[in-house]
Amino acid sequence: MEQYPAGEEQEELLDLNEVMQAFGVSEWSKLETIVETAATERWSALLDIQGQRYILREQPEGLVSEDSNHRIAFRHFLQQAGIPLPALWLTPQGEPMVVIGDTSFELEQEAMGDFFNTSASRSLEWVAAAGAMLAYIHQASRTYAGPQHRWPSEAHIGGVVQGYLNMARVKAEQSEIAAVAAALENWCDQWEAV
Repeated sequence: MEQYPAGEEQEELLDLNEVMQAFGVSEWSKLETIVETAATERWSALLDIQGQRYILREQPEGLVSEDSNHRIAFRHFLQQAGIPLPALWLTPQGEPMVVIGDTSFELEQEAMGDFFNTSASRSLEWVAAAGAMLAYIHQASRTYAGPQHRWPSEAHIGGVVQGYLNMARVKAEQSEIAAVAAALENWCDQWEAV
């Protein structure tokens, strides 16, 4: 069990202890808090459990309930098809997720591997292997007989592009450098003209 000094960190410890107990884990240690670049609003931590590294993730509301059930079923299907996905830690009741209050958590084994580096001599091999794996995932996915998931409109490419354009316009308005602001505005105008 992780030990913290008194104060705010102790409150976090109590919350984490409650989460870990719900997963059926009594001995663990927190290695670090993770800031995920793709989802900065989500809290994650790297933990050590019995000598294995796991990532405890807070799940956003959109991934809970029906979406979560689909995601877990599809993930299991891909694992059965031989796709090397990290294992999820299940609760003593066999559930892949824990809900504490209004927050959901998932505990996933840390994915192993090397970070991609374009200057590495193996970069072309990595790209080829990634392409082959992506093709295999798509081939396996075609045989999935479970319910089909439909992404919300804001997750479609048009919604994603519009989100980036909105962010660029805000950055342009906030920029104190006129050339940067003008370049961002021009970029947004060109994209929106398409």
